[in-house]
Amino acid sequence: MWNSITNQNRPRCGLKTHAKSRLQKSRVIISGFSLVELMITTTIVSILAGVAIPSYINYTKRGEVADALSTLLNLTAQMEKNYLDERSYATDGKCAVADLSQHGFDFSCELTNEYTWTAKNDNYTYTIDQAGNKSTTKIPDSTSSFNCWKVIASGACY
Repeated sequence: MWNSITNQNRPRCGLKTHAKSRLQKSRVIISGFSLVELMITTTIVSILAGVAIPSYINYTKRGEVADALSTLLNLTAQMEKNYLDERSYATDGKCAVADLSQHGFDFSCELTNEYTWTAKNDNYTYTIDQAGNKSTTKIPDSTSSFNCWKVIASGACY
């Protein structure tokens, strides 16, 4: 009886244990990616980037245009405020509001009896006059002029 108790507590040694350890040694788990998997993933990411990057660039340009159009409206409001305060759009023979540049656009004022504000960069040219008449004289993918503000040639007027 004493032998049976000690046999239960003793670790088993034998053929089964050796066979099990040989199986564990021969089973090697390989982790990682194959070259084909990496090439497929790289191709998919390249295609997605080829579509996403130009879309993002156009998105940021449209944002700059929207900011320029907002600035034009603010400049005309400042001109009208100056007219109400001073009874003139001019200060010392120049537009009451100074020219400025921001977000890739140059803003300039032309003053005769009335004023015309122009926002211009390499791709776009927008104008607004004292009467609130808006025009787009330069826009990508178009050679036409429009009597409104357009962000894209086929788009809606603002």
